[in-house]
Parts: sequence; structure tokens; C-alpha cells
Amino acid sequence: YGARLKAVLEDLPLQPTIGAALILGLALPASLVAWHEADERGRTLFDTLARDHLRLVETLANGMQTPIWDVRPETGQPLIEVVMGDSRVTAVSVSAPVFEQPLEARKPEAGGADAVVREREVVRDGQPIGRVRVEMTTAPLAAELARQSWRAFLTALFQMACGLLLIFPLLRFKVLTPVRSLVGQSQSLAAGQLDAPLVWRRRDELGALGRS
Repeated sequence: YGARLKAVLEDLPLQPTIGAALILGLALPASLVAWHEADERGRTLFDTLARDHLRLVETLANGMQTPIWDVRPETGQPLIEVVMGDSRVTAVSVSAPVFEQPLEARKPEAGGADAVVREREVVRDGQPIGRVRVEMTTAPLAAELARQSWRAFLTALFQMACGLLLIFPLLRFKVLTPVRSLVGQSQSLAAGQLDAPLVWRRRDELGALGRS
């Protein structure tokens, strides 16, 4: 396979081969970096959501001890409204045996496919007296992750474009153009056209080859 690949590469034209190698060599690392950064951002965002979700559930469970114990559901309503003030929270429910019906608050988008639910018992003096339930949506998180991923992709594309704009003209000036001149002059010599002088003023390696 190595010999076959070498033979194929030897027969490929120089300019398109270098162009393809440049694009692949710049695009692959940039894409890997962009993908890694997007993955890291995604994990960070989801970890933040999980911590905030747990904190809200614990706050609600601790704050509902007195309203449940004293059978005063109306005193727990302000806390529920505070929790619902978080834009990621879509539904809150507090249930207890002493309540005739659970305390609930819901947003129109509650119960969607992107909902994440966390529950916890309300404990007083070591005994469970009720249960709280907080539902959050990951839709804003997914939208933010998509925006950041798109930004990382544009950054990688910009880096690749800058690399191509810097490297390809240099390769064309230093390698492709003199090689094309060498090929043309060698064909002229092979055809016996010896009436035109072949002048090389370049001081690099290809200039030395042209003069020889």
C-alpha cells in the first residue's frame, strides 16, 4: 500500500497536490480544535445547569419546611414565584399529605422533550413531610451551545483562510513558479531550441538549479 500510494502521489500534478495538502493540513487541526472547544463548552454549560438545578431544588425544599409543617401553603407561594423567575425553570410543584392539592406553577413550554426534572423530599426533624419537584429546560442551553459552536467554526475557518493566504502565495512564488520555468526551459533544451538565453537571477536552491 505504501508503494502504491507513493506511485500515485508521484504522478499527481504539483500545484493541486500542494493546494489540497495545504487545505487538509490547515482544516483538520482547526476543525479538531473547534470541535474540542465546543465539547468543552457544552460540558461546562451542562455542569452549570446541573449545579443550578440542584441548588434551586435544595432551596425550595428547605424553604417549604415551615409552610408544610404549619399547613400554610400560601406562605410558600412567594418562594415558588422566585424559583419560577429563573428563565430556565418551566414548572415547580410542591406536594404534601397535609395539602388538599399540590402547589404548582407552570410555563407554557413545560413538559417538552428537552425538560430535565429533579425532585427532593422535604424533611423536618428527620422525617419526610412533603416533596418538591423542579423542571428545567435545556433549550436555551442548546441554543447557546449552537451559537458558541458556530462561533468556534467561524474562528477555525478564519484561521484556515489566513494560513492559506500566507502560505500558498509564498509556495507559489518560491516553488511552483520556478519549477514551471524549469520544466519549460528543459523542454526547450530537449527540443533543440538553443537560440534563447536561459537567465536565472534567483539566489535560492531553484535558482542554482536553473543556472546549472
